[in-house]
Amino acid sequence: MQMGNSVPKDSPPDGLNSALQFRQCIRRICQGSWGRHRWAFLQLRGEPLHTVTPCKAGSGEDADDVDLLGDESSVYALVDAVFEWVRASECHVEYSRRAAAKATLVLYSVDGNEFVQFDLWMTLAQIDGGRKSLRFPDVPASLRHRERFLGEDCSDATGGDDTGLFRLPPELEVCLYIQHLICKRKNLRSARVRNRLDFYESLLNGTQELALVESLGFIRTSHQISVDIAAATLSLLQQQLVLHDEFRSAKRAVRWWQSRLDGSRPSTRMLAFIGCDGTGKTTLAHFFRDHSSGQFRHNVGKHLYRKTILYKLLVIFVRPLICRDRDRFDDLIAPVNYMLAALRLRILTMLPDRKWRLFDRCIHDFLFIQRKSDAARFSRWQWLAGWIGIRIRTVHLVVSRTNLQTRRDEITDKGHGAYDHLMQQFFTRQIPVHYTAQGHDCPVEVTAGQLLKRIVQEPPEKRS
Repeated sequence: MQMGNSVPKDSPPDGLNSALQFRQCIRRICQGSWGRHRWAFLQLRGEPLHTVTPCKAGSGEDADDVDLLGDESSVYALVDAVFEWVRASECHVEYSRRAAAKATLVLYSVDGNEFVQFDLWMTLAQIDGGRKSLRFPDVPASLRHRERFLGEDCSDATGGDDTGLFRLPPELEVCLYIQHLICKRKNLRSARVRNRLDFYESLLNGTQELALVESLGFIRTSHQISVDIAAATLSLLQQQLVLHDEFRSAKRAVRWWQSRLDGSRPSTRMLAFIGCDGTGKTTLAHFFRDHSSGQFRHNVGKHLYRKTILYKLLVIFVRPLICRDRDRFDDLIAPVNYMLAALRLRILTMLPDRKWRLFDRCIHDFLFIQRKSDAARFSRWQWLAGWIGIRIRTVHLVVSRTNLQTRRDEITDKGHGAYDHLMQQFFTRQIPVHYTAQGHDCPVEVTAGQLLKRIVQEPPEKRS
């Protein structure tokens, strides 16, 4: 994609300041609190989070994800806090979820050069070959350790004894890791697995866990996990933790229906921009279209329902009887508009097209009413979005109030805040979903370049 030669009116974020802000965001995650938001997670493996080096975007390096186990309330609290950081122009975020057991959160620096990917597990079904699972509330508080792993670097900033990042005792973490290797059928010859086995072996040396040390040495040298090792690690986990039986067949129907709603796969080649009026949705879509050598096409979001015959008939025969204002009329028939748009979008997904379709609104925007007033809210027909339609990748353009007034002063302060808050809450509570919150106070060239590199060329599905 060739970027234009226009000179940005505002300079892009300074690289050093962006890196410092990004590391501050990582530190806040370690703290376990931000404002009114509180969360607690169990880090399952890897280096302590505050020592993790962010990956360089576009470098092609094989990034190691940060695996965290928590409950849904902690996941939502963290996501809500991260969105406040996005509104404060401290980072960008991608959030995706295709099943109830796991969500993926990718945190980016403001300049887009660094990122860290978090796998947020609510049910870790990786024990005994996937037949048993672990949940955060079932881990006894006496087995959650923080000081040993976080050290003095973060101990002064925790949000409380029950918040922050925790670790299991080393012997249990090793057993959980071995079960993870078995369930995921990991390549035991890979450098990453060998390095982690070496780390755990050195960590347990000098302790009374001689059997585990010997097991790690056997795995490292023979590149296989024996039945006895698998049984021994499973037994130790069952003695110390509360494990649940997994009935995977009972979840297949739910997953099948959710897969019918999922339109965020890379093969779908659709992307929707959302945001208040004046955030630059249409401008960004036009920039993609005009500087992409024919890779993108722009579709006006409202045309998904306004170009249908039924809507035109309603405008001709019904609208003159109830109101004159088109926006007010659209609010009154919001569920009809949503159904028409959902049907047409579903048809578009079935058409073969090598180009990306960019929409300057998503279909869920049509259920948001009175958007320019202090009473901005979702229609009471919002429940339709949970069962009908298709959810394509959505980019939420977040703009400061100052810049929004400069671009198009049509929306109130309260309406602006309500839109951003309610849309973020709506999308992050959906399954399936692929949602990006992107600051757009910078020039359009900067935003387009970051989105092109992160979402279009290298989606999270290919990184994980």
